[in-house]
Amino acid sequence: MAEYAKAPCAEKEEEKSIKSIERAIEIIYFLSEGERGLVEIANHFQLSKATAHRLLSSLKATGLVSQNNVTKRYMVGHGIYRLLNNLFSSNNSALITLSRNSMYRLKEISGETISIHIPYGGSRLCVSEIKSDKEIIYTAGIGAIAPIYLGAAGKALLAFMPENKRKQLLKKFTNVPNLNQELLTKQLEQIAENRYALSFGERIYGSACLAVPILIKEEAIAALCILGPSFRLTKADLERMIPHIQHEANLIEQALRAD
Repeated sequence: MAEYAKAPCAEKEEEKSIKSIERAIEIIYFLSEGERGLVEIANHFQLSKATAHRLLSSLKATGLVSQNNVTKRYMVGHGIYRLLNNLFSSNNSALITLSRNSMYRLKEISGETISIHIPYGGSRLCVSEIKSDKEIIYTAGIGAIAPIYLGAAGKALLAFMPENKRKQLLKKFTNVPNLNQELLTKQLEQIAENRYALSFGERIYGSACLAVPILIKEEAIAALCILGPSFRLTKADLERMIPHIQHEANLIEQALRAD
């Protein structure tokens, strides 16, 4: 079979594409260490701001990189966590695997969607979910990212975050419209005292949520949630489920410590 040499211009384009892929992977590794600004990324890799922005835009389009809505800094995206979730499911990740039975029990008790969220920069990320079997349901969606200051899940995480870390994080939200920092601080104090959080329609209109922290050394590594429509989950309904969800969170904590 005859072989044909590639044209020089085709070889250059291929080399350029490979180099872009390599640089994109390096950027993801760099962002895995923490949030970075555009100028910082460009300087680190000796790129022009335009080139760095082009690479970041491509990575954002695939979900491998996200941008903090408040600070405008870049971070690892939900696509990475979706990949990790698949790996976790097959390789027995501690948090996701050890919480699964508790999630199923809570679904049986409540009839609603059960989810687990973890802190993710200035946001929270859903890493595991079991959907309700009812016709009308609310879900977060694995890989979904939401502001950490909105909803029961985020507030349960914030309330059990180390104080200095929480204060630094809240400073980033000073210019967020309609966010009352004083009210939020009081809510977090109440949540820390009660060890649970309730929310109604804060993030999704018509939704109701009960969340409790999963604690390791008194710091929330995750939030365990019951989520459903508010017409089916009244405040009284959610309050009746508090002992059940707190019990399951305690079982998960014990399993994680023993793992």
